[in-house]
Amino acid sequence: MPSKTIYSESTLYQALFSIQSNTHYLNRYVKFIKYIKQMDQSKVQHETEFHHILPKSLFPEFSNLNDFPNNGCHLTYRQHFIAHWILYKAYGGKMTYAFNIMANRSQECKSSKIYEQVRRDVSNLMRTRIKEHGHPKGMLGKTHTEECKENMRLRISSPNNSFTMRGKTHSEETKLKVELIVKIP
Repeated sequence: MPSKTIYSESTLYQALFSIQSNTHYLNRYVKFIKYIKQMDQSKVQHETEFHHILPKSLFPEFSNLNDFPNNGCHLTYRQHFIAHWILYKAYGGKMTYAFNIMANRSQECKSSKIYEQVRRDVSNLMRTRIKEHGHPKGMLGKTHTEECKENMRLRISSPNNSFTMRGKTHSEETKLKVELIVKIP
């Protein structure tokens, strides 16, 4: 059985720079992680979460911690949030989605400016993805089969269908309410 290679932390940090990124934020991320790793973890009095230093979605080849034990550390919740915020600023793309999920999974108050920026970036990424790959769900660019169309017709015309007004009329009271809302001249 071949011996497994243990990569140094500097090798892992170099891998971070192998993908196009905002180097200012990536340098901040490396400095942040190095600072946390040199802290005495026994003095941390908060609950922690495990964090892959090289994100699994960007560096799947480094995700196995048995092969790359230096690619992980324990962070407090706040440190974990900050680490993912810095990764989002450094890489965008997949890290935008990851940070958006993290930022929205709890009801704690967060910076509105950060939240606004992430939501805008997620919207832009989704818009680009839809333009490139089509809508992830739905019938955009597709057509129903004739069999499917016939089944829909049957369901709509069914007397048990509560979603259609076919064969029914609105009361005078409802017509007046609609008229006030729509302001028909």
